[in-house]
Amino acid sequence: MHKFGVFISIWPAILVQSLFFPLSLLAVPTSGLYFSKSIPTNHGFILIGIEISKATSGITFLAQELRFHSVKGWEEILYAGRGEERDGSLELLPNSCQVRANVTFGEKKGLVRRYDCTHLRFEIRTTGEIPSLSSSLLGTVSPVPLVNWLPGTTGEPVAVSFLLPGSRDEEGVWGFHLNGIGKNNPSFLWDQQSKKWDRFQKFESLGSPLDYHIYRWKRTFSD
Repeated sequence: MHKFGVFISIWPAILVQSLFFPLSLLAVPTSGLYFSKSIPTNHGFILIGIEISKATSGITFLAQELRFHSVKGWEEILYAGRGEERDGSLELLPNSCQVRANVTFGEKKGLVRRYDCTHLRFEIRTTGEIPSLSSSLLGTVSPVPLVNWLPGTTGEPVAVSFLLPGSRDEEGVWGFHLNGIGKNNPSFLWDQQSKKWDRFQKFESLGSPLDYHIYRWKRTFSD
């Protein structure tokens, strides 16, 4: 039986849709969600998700970095800003940055600090079929391959599900636009091998906290 702790992102939804193209044909990363793999650290792991929105008014992004430390607990770094296409890459220019944290995953994360981050620059560049982020949001890991690209999901409730450290059956659910999902089952499961959505049948098992599955829910008015 699956047990879940869900962290709800505070960022508002941005309603932009994108078309599906093979990533290897794109010089500049396109709209959608990007997730890194779970990256092990000395005391835990980090996981990065980025949402890119392209519209006639320009490019915007939301970036989230989830960090687990075996002593300090959970920390989430949240950046938002605009993007600019430059020389075959996408430059991310944040204008809003904050850090939230708590000890237990399922509890609401409290605001630790907001800070000026307009001097920061990040770059997403596509080499072959896998785009790469120039560094993690706090700069502790570089570069960061974004191994999962989910086109057409901007503004949609999408999350990764992973085993909480120290548990055999309790999972954490973390991602974008999760306010309206409640206890509803997802509608789709992302097949990380074939790079496509499958209809949700059941929650898939996980082998370790560094593994994760990606689920997508139906959008509701409250998302």
